[in-house]
This record gives sequence, C-alpha cells and structure tokens, in this order.
Amino acid sequence: MNRTTPSCLLVPSGSLPAALQAARARSGVVQTTFALPAEPWDLAELPLTCVAEVAGDDDVTAALMAALRGADLAIVVAADLGDVDRFVDDLHRLCDVRRFDDESSNTVSPLSPDQQQILTLLAQGASLPAIAEQLFLSLRTTERRLSAARRLLGAQTTAEAVLAFTGGSM
Repeated sequence: MNRTTPSCLLVPSGSLPAALQAARARSGVVQTTFALPAEPWDLAELPLTCVAEVAGDDDVTAALMAALRGADLAIVVAADLGDVDRFVDDLHRLCDVRRFDDESSNTVSPLSPDQQQILTLLAQGASLPAIAEQLFLSLRTTERRLSAARRLLGAQTTAEAVLAFTGGSM
C-alpha cells in the first residue's frame, strides 16, 4: 500500500459504532484512541485507523497529529467543541475528508461538499482560478481538492471526473 494522503471520515454522533465496524471490515489496525506508537513516525504504511470522538483541544491536537503522521481517522466532532470550522479546515489540509453515511449501508459519500462544488462549477464552464477565487481558496488548494476528487471517482482527467460526477451530462 503506497498512499500519501490519509482519509478522514466525519461521523454523526450516533454512528460511531457503525464507523468502527466499517473500519474493522477494512484491513489494518483499528484503535479507539488517538494515542500513537512512537515508531514508525510515518504511519501511512501500517495502515492505522483511529476511531474516536473529538471533544476538546487535546483531542483536536491529537487527531491532527495522527493525520499528519499518516493515520486514517473516523471521528465524531462533539457538538460543544469550540472552533469546529477551523478544525475541519485543518483536517481538509491534511486529509481527504468525507462524511460517513450511516443511512446507506455504512458506506461513505465519495466526495466532500467542496469537491462537489468544484466539479459543479467546472461543469458550468468555470476555470480553476475563477473557482478558487469564488470559494475563497488558494489555487493550489483547489487543485488538490480536484485531484482528490479525480482519485475518488477513478478518473484520469478532470474531464472524466466532471463527466462521472454529472452522470455524463454537461
């Protein structure tokens, strides 16, 4: 397994057991804490999935460190967590963030809302620089999110990704 970007599932509060079960169904080590082994520093090759709730600043730091070191995450963000938007933005910088969809057989929705918005705007004919400006993102961040969307859709090109996203209609 040679991957560079960890994945992060944002899990609704009542669905943590289902997310844990889904993580265990995949190969690798699954743990219910953000505590990490001292070695190796790069956890991408293990693979390791941390399934836990983020309820305070210590959990935020631990979750971000786990993602930085290459662990996959499945997390519930506590309703009373201070700056949720900043935390989720930080996760987007480190991970391919998706939402866990417990309603549809414990599957994961393939694209984040940002990725869907980028593909929608591309289908409407917008350029990447215009999309970046409209979404208040850097061009590099927009390109990274588009690249992640292509990977998730199994597309080699942006045109293939847009066609797959729109169901072949542009």
